[in-house]
Amino acid sequence: MGTAMENFGDQLRQERERRNVALDEIARSTKIRVRYLQALEDGQHERLPGIVFAKGYVRAYAETIGADADRLVTAYVAEQRSLGRLETEASQEHVLEALAAAVESDQDRAWRRVKMALIGSAVLLAAFAVFWFGVRPFFGREPAAATNAPISPAPVTGQESVPELIDAGTSQPVETQNDPVQSVETAAVQPKPDPAPPAVDVVQPEPAPAPIALATLSIPDYGVGTGVRRRTLVGEASEFETGTLVVFWNRVFGGEPGRHIRHVWFHEGNVTGLIELSIGASHWRTYSNQTLRRAGNWAVEAQDEDGRVLARKTFVATPRRR
Repeated sequence: MGTAMENFGDQLRQERERRNVALDEIARSTKIRVRYLQALEDGQHERLPGIVFAKGYVRAYAETIGADADRLVTAYVAEQRSLGRLETEASQEHVLEALAAAVESDQDRAWRRVKMALIGSAVLLAAFAVFWFGVRPFFGREPAAATNAPISPAPVTGQESVPELIDAGTSQPVETQNDPVQSVETAAVQPKPDPAPPAVDVVQPEPAPAPIALATLSIPDYGVGTGVRRRTLVGEASEFETGTLVVFWNRVFGGEPGRHIRHVWFHEGNVTGLIELSIGASHWRTYSNQTLRRAGNWAVEAQDEDGRVLARKTFVATPRRR
């Protein structure tokens, strides 16, 4: 690490120690991990998630201890620019806390179990079909060939001897269906397994088409409020006092495990919070929250992986009443 980064970290630590504030206290207030706050003070840039997040951490750190946030952020950006670390997304400002949680509904769990049961049933049926149509006929024919060996009068068809061996398990129409195979079933050629692979290939319906049809993500229900109870938004409003912890809640349809959406918070058109949320099923609830530290016009968006806006909510923060 260069001395510039160390000097900035020292400056940050001195501001904190002068106000007698512990790192744990800052972490609890800002929801930023202690190891990231420690990395800022130690000048270990490689441990931070990126310049945009680091700027947000510096601002949140400064506001929590009562220091001049703009001055410290400006000093940090100037230092990063001098070290050649300033990323292109540095135009986005002040990424602050965004705590998110995704709650899977009981309905989703039940649907997942049903899907697993259906897939398991399909696999069992496919295996049974492979055995019944591709493998089982050979179990009936092998003993027939053994008993037909000493019966020389009918070496070509062998149809009279077969019912004596398979009568209990196979009807006559099945016997005539396999007649072409039976006609070449002499002692040496009898194990010929050529018909079996086609049966396996045909019965093995490609299970891949199921996940190919990816549904488009949609968010029919969303809003901003003061909390979530029993997976439902409460305290929904369009105006909140500064200092309020506001929750952005939404219900996502058409997702699947491995996909993501983003919640992006804005104050007066500038990005103030950004969080990526994982989707676990086709019907999924997500939410994130942010403390309104400044009065003015606010907005929050839910975006898909390509940046398409799925939902947007605007609201106003007014000064707290004394």
